[in-house]
Amino acid sequence: MSNGNTHFDVDMGDMGTLRFAGNGASGNGAVSAWDDVTPAANEESWDIQNATGLALETTPVNAQTGDDSIIYTNSAMIDGVTVMLNYKPGETTYDSTTGAGIKFTGVEGLDVGLAMEDNNTTNGAVVENTVAYIKYAMDAFTVGFSTSSVDSQTANSDTDFEAWGVSYAVSEDLSISYGSSTVEYESGASKSDQEASAIGVSWTNGSMSIVASRHTVDNVGGTSTDDRDATEVNLTFAF
Repeated sequence: MSNGNTHFDVDMGDMGTLRFAGNGASGNGAVSAWDDVTPAANEESWDIQNATGLALETTPVNAQTGDDSIIYTNSAMIDGVTVMLNYKPGETTYDSTTGAGIKFTGVEGLDVGLAMEDNNTTNGAVVENTVAYIKYAMDAFTVGFSTSSVDSQTANSDTDFEAWGVSYAVSEDLSISYGSSTVEYESGASKSDQEASAIGVSWTNGSMSIVASRHTVDNVGGTSTDDRDATEVNLTFAF
């Protein structure tokens, strides 16, 4: 058993791992964890922020929050297969949320996954999320494609998402990537498709790492008059 500020895990060996999450991303199920796993040296193409750190992007899924969740993961039951189950108990205003995901990595270089979740955390507005992806690594190249759909009981709130990306390891220390994504909104929502692209780079020199990306996002959140460009640079040291 390992302890943390927001969760603790119970390692049951070949029977898998059970996580009790108090809050934060540590309680994310497969839908949130696999919403966009296309290769990127830094952030996903749609993931930009403004000066105050508030996200501007429309994320691929409308998944449950990780607060007060139970996550079960097993990668030992079948070689090359990982199963993830998530459960968030209901409260007086909504029913419990359940999700499940499975991925296969039994072929060298291949990673393919599928996840589904019914997000019940908004009373009267259940959201059904579906996520699927495939990645393949060959030599220094990794390519990936990801798709997801959001089916909401709220009128004109359905979305479809597609993304692709490619990365290249120039050396052991330097990687570059390019990715693109599109969010399509339900026709009655009167929104324009959000289109994003990004170039990323990652460089490591000893204990120092630098990752950076340049993003272009048109029609942020479906707003036709909101186009954004952003550059993100992160510097880290390991002691």
